[in-house]
Amino acid sequence: MNATPLEPDAADAACARAGPTQPPRRRWISGQDGRTAKLVAIDDVLVLDGTGAGTRVVSVAGELRSHEPLHELAAALDPGRYWRIDTHVVVRADAVARARRDALGRVTLQLRQRPDTLPVGSAYAWRFEPC
Repeated sequence: MNATPLEPDAADAACARAGPTQPPRRRWISGQDGRTAKLVAIDDVLVLDGTGAGTRVVSVAGELRSHEPLHELAAALDPGRYWRIDTHVVVRADAVARARRDALGRVTLQLRQRPDTLPVGSAYAWRFEPC
């Protein structure tokens, strides 16, 4: 069987027909801690909080503020590893120590490596239902 090489236009058309590809996964987030610029590895990120200006990036080592919007950062994360828990909050799933439901049915999360307690939006509480 003879294979003929594709012309550049034909190759572009073939790629377009193949459909969208997954965006590349991020490895780093840049931001500021006061007047200091820092890089945090994605594997170290525990929480992304898009409430307010910019995005608050919480890691074991501390916090910084990124100018990138939450939706851009979240789109490049592994959805099996990072879960949205509220409209403006994404948490690394393996960083959650426990989920608690209060008498009113509201769910809060306690993180393993930080004292933070995070409220879970009612639309996202299904992730933390007992089996």
